[in-house]
Amino acid sequence: FYFNRSQKKNLKKKKKTFQESDQNLYFYLKNSLNGIRGKLEELIKPIDSMYKKDLISLFGVQKKTIIVNTYKTAFKSLLFLRPFKQTNLEFFPLKNSYPIEISEKKKEDM
Repeated sequence: FYFNRSQKKNLKKKKKTFQESDQNLYFYLKNSLNGIRGKLEELIKPIDSMYKKDLISLFGVQKKTIIVNTYKTAFKSLLFLRPFKQTNLEFFPLKNSYPIEISEKKKEDM
């Protein structure tokens, strides 16, 4: 995932207008790359409004975590955000791109 010169110039201009706002960068990222599902707080809603405070306290800071399809998407997102010098966004991939094999011996121990 590389940028050509015109894309780099555009990113520099956009960087100034975003003023490094997490929310603006998130929307820009979501509209620019495929495989981004959304923020945890957008995807999980309480059944009843009385549980809203419970969900907020349960997830805390993690509610800002961005859910993506794969590790590859998370990596592309980090590369995409590199020119903005944003490091405080967290990503959680839903699919593990590296399969984990459990031997029969380990299965018996479980």
